[in-house]
Amino acid sequence: AARRLVHAGLRERIERKPVDVSSQELHQYLRCTLGNSSEERFVAIYLGHNLQYLSDEIVGIGSIATVRICTRQIIRRALDLGAHAFILAHNHPSGNSGPSQADIDGTDQILKTATALQILLVDHLVVTSSTAFSIRESRLL
Repeated sequence: AARRLVHAGLRERIERKPVDVSSQELHQYLRCTLGNSSEERFVAIYLGHNLQYLSDEIVGIGSIATVRICTRQIIRRALDLGAHAFILAHNHPSGNSGPSQADIDGTDQILKTATALQILLVDHLVVTSSTAFSIRESRLL
């Protein structure tokens, strides 16, 4: 119950203003949402005009070392919500926040599809219980 209350409070903070992918509030929210999971989980955070929060949803649950994602599902949901942008995030239960080659390749595939439909992929964050790694900031996106 306490974890749900903390999670709701963190979500409320990111819902109130445009979402900044580098904000500590977003990173705390993602660490709370994903950081302590024993399997990989993949989340999409959908954003409207001016990067205003619309929704966040788990779009994939995998094993301890991998998660399959469906580009079609992510993009379809963005279109359904009328999203102008989205942020991707997934966790690494190993505690290593560095992206794998599969992470980079999958992000690139999603980026190409989103770009073709004029939807902005803001970033893809790899999350552990203590950190969030930005694929965009590392120039891998």
